[in-house]
Amino acid sequence: MTERHEGTELHLTNEGVTEVAHFELLEERAQLEKRRELASTVRVRREVERRTVTLTAELLTETVFIEVVRGVGTGGVVIDGVPLAEGEVREIVTYREEAEVVKRPVVAEEVRLLKRAVTNRETFDVQLGREVLRFVRAEAGELLPGDVTSSATIDRQDVRLDDRNIGGER
Repeated sequence: MTERHEGTELHLTNEGVTEVAHFELLEERAQLEKRRELASTVRVRREVERRTVTLTAELLTETVFIEVVRGVGTGGVVIDGVPLAEGEVREIVTYREEAEVVKRPVVAEEVRLLKRAVTNRETFDVQLGREVLRFVRAEAGELLPGDVTSSATIDRQDVRLDDRNIGGER
């Protein structure tokens, strides 16, 4: 061991050297821990909403009218096995449109569901503590209990700071 004392070098060997105290100085280190938190959930369901609509259709019907206007004989016109008399009118439907409602699915809206993850950079100011040793020359009358001197044994409590928060600040 080499020690400097007012411009002179002093070589210390293990002979005659007694350890008076040994200190482990602690220092806080900051690290970030991420905690995941569920903000919300999304549930998607397809549901059918029913509503009533009124459809209007124009349907065509064709009818044939048969009338005997004048005749000398009887039974000249027979419809469905029944003779038609003079002045009598019969109608026969020859063409009729009927409506049938058919439902077909068509695309009414197109919806996209997207997901995005955004990384935000945040900075945190953290005050960290560090133990230090301060050496102050003191006269014999100024010594306090726990002070280390070269001629006395150590009578002090070893103050260990909490590994998570040095200095007791919470």
